Amino acid sequence: MPCITCKGIPGFLGYRACPDGFIQSRWNTRWGLGKVWTTLRGVVCQRGGYFKITLRTKNGLVQRYVHQLVLFTFVGPCPQGRECLHRDGNPQNNCLSNLAWGTRSENRSDAIRHGTFYTPFRKPSKLSLETIKEIQNRHALGESTRSIAGDVGVSHGMIWNIVSKRGIYKEG
Repeated sequence: MPCITCKGIPGFLGYRACPDGFIQSRWNTRWGLGKVWTTLRGVVCQRGGYFKITLRTKNGLVQRYVHQLVLFTFVGPCPQGRECLHRDGNPQNNCLSNLAWGTRSENRSDAIRHGTFYTPFRKPSKLSLETIKEIQNRHALGESTRSIAGDVGVSHGMIWNIVSKRGIYKEG
């Protein structure tokens, strides 16, 4: 049964976006363009935690962010000087109702409101001083930075900066 609410992604034959935030494909690695739609699994990017997928084009493979594809399909191309906003601050929630084109200033205001905005000039509001000390102790005992990042709920890069004592985490 075809999905009534999903729409073909302009410029990408055999792909469609769904308002629930998923991308579907009819491409089959063996036979080319098929009849059955399958939902693609995105890869979570280390930077920002956004889902990215690889799409086929006549010129080869290209990677695109799922949130941008969903918004592009249902709302239209990104206006100049705008970027995609996640209204709830969750980079993995790609539902159409959660996305909008907005200015960089609006995007930063959202990130500050959600507590997800990070700048090297201040400690991220997500982590207390006790949590930072705990992260450093766990790493000193041999636990991997990826494991710690998963438990704490921040990026691997942030954990690496903490255990390497870089940027705002420098002593002195």
